[in-house]
Amino acid sequence: IQNQIMDGLITSNVNLLTMESNIDSGKIYCCDQISLQGSLSDIWQTITYVTCNLIKKCVIENPKPLSQPNKECMVYKRRKKQPIKFDNVKNISYIYEQIRMMDDDEYPCSYIVIGDYTLEFSRAKLKDNGLLSDVFIYKNKNS
Repeated sequence: IQNQIMDGLITSNVNLLTMESNIDSGKIYCCDQISLQGSLSDIWQTITYVTCNLIKKCVIENPKPLSQPNKECMVYKRRKKQPIKFDNVKNISYIYEQIRMMDDDEYPCSYIVIGDYTLEFSRAKLKDNGLLSDVFIYKNKNS
């Protein structure tokens, strides 16, 4: 999900598929499109809701799984704790995406280090020409 957000995608699919030895290579029973807008927690909640509906649909309709198009599956490494990368090339939306793609209890917050302090960001919102966010500030242990 995080990599799709950073690639600029605004929608993605939730698929129910047969399990195969290769990741995401099974035949598709059914699918539904979701929005990648909002925080990572919001997106996970949407995926959960859509998945439950797809399972109900499969139980009721008993669809026949269809082969996927022959395109290579994109496999990304899981995002780890890393500072927000500020530079003059990116705009405020880039910073927003860096914050929201990690905004879930299961992931470390996006952060920056300023001197002896770390600033962790969450609940980001684009507002007017800027960014509104919660910030947790703490002194680094080695300081």
